[in-house]
Amino acid sequence: MAIHYLILLSRQGKVRLAKWFSTLSPKDKAKIVKDVSQLVLARRTRMCNFLEYKDTKIVYRRYASLFFIAGCSSDDNELITLEIIHRYVEQMDKYYGNVCELDIIFSFTKAYYILDEILLAGELQETSKKNILRCIGQQDSLEDMEIFDGGKPPSFISRDEASGWWWLRQLAAIGADALRPFASSIDGTLEGYRVLSVKQKNCYDGHRQMLYAIENARS
Repeated sequence: MAIHYLILLSRQGKVRLAKWFSTLSPKDKAKIVKDVSQLVLARRTRMCNFLEYKDTKIVYRRYASLFFIAGCSSDDNELITLEIIHRYVEQMDKYYGNVCELDIIFSFTKAYYILDEILLAGELQETSKKNILRCIGQQDSLEDMEIFDGGKPPSFISRDEASGWWWLRQLAAIGADALRPFASSIDGTLEGYRVLSVKQKNCYDGHRQMLYAIENARS
C-alpha cells in the first residue's frame, strides 16, 4: 500500500499543506491539485468519500473547514487510507489542542513533522500515538536549544531544564514573582494537566523549570 500524495484543502480551494510521495514535475503537481480540488469541492456531504481519478483513487474526508485528500494506488484499501487520514488528524489534535485551519497556516512545519512521523515514502511507518508525540516533543526541545546564542543555555540550568525556555525569555527578565501565579495555577491538579495539549504542556513545564532555575540562581 502506498499513498502518492496528501493535500489539505480549504473550502475556498486554498492548499494549506501538500506532501508528495511520488516524483512528479511541478506542472503535473499543479494539474493534480487543480483537478482534485474541482472534484472534491463539488461533491455533496452525503456522497461517498472515495472516487476514481485517472489510474488512481482519491480518498478524502472533511474536518471542519479542511478537506484531507489522499491519492493512492487503484488496488489499495480505501478504508485503511481513510484511517491513516483520521490518525493524522488525531495526532494534530493532540499536539495543537483541537487543531484548526489557522494552526496549520501559522505552524505548518509542525504539521509536516507529524506527517513525516506517520508516513515514510507513502507507507505507514508508525501507529503508536505516544511514540509520535514523543518524537515531536524531542524535535521541539532541539528547536528550543537552537534559540540560544551559540546553541547553549545559561550555565545555571541543565540541558533538560532548557526545554521550553524560549517561551520564557521575555518573562524571565521580570523575575520569579511574575512566573509564580502561572506555575501554581494548575499545580497539583493532575487532571488539569492531562487536558492540556502537548504544546501547552511544553509551555507549562517550561515555566515550572524556569521558576525553579531562577529561584536557585538567586538563593
